[in-house]
Amino acid sequence: MASDWEVLSANSIDEGVEIAERAELDAILLDGDRGEEDLLRVLTHPSTENLPVIAIVEGRPADWSSSSLRNVAAVISKASNPLSLAEQIARALHWPMPDFNN
Repeated sequence: MASDWEVLSANSIDEGVEIAERAELDAILLDGDRGEEDLLRVLTHPSTENLPVIAIVEGRPADWSSSSLRNVAAVISKASNPLSLAEQIARALHWPMPDFNN
């Protein structure tokens, strides 16, 4: 599989915010199981507040407030087929579909 996407990873919200401060990001893919507090930190930080955020969750983020979910570009289940993750991200962000035939 190949795409033109460059992926930067972080092991914590703090590390992710540091990356966002120094890199030009197009979107954020967040482990939504970290909780609403971490989600809100990402959604409200000056370096990340204008970026679309996609939350990847184990189930449905039922404990999140509706105002938090309103600012999330998409919620994708971890139970989804991992081979379709890139396609789901592209759809959520209205990006061209990745070409995996190259």
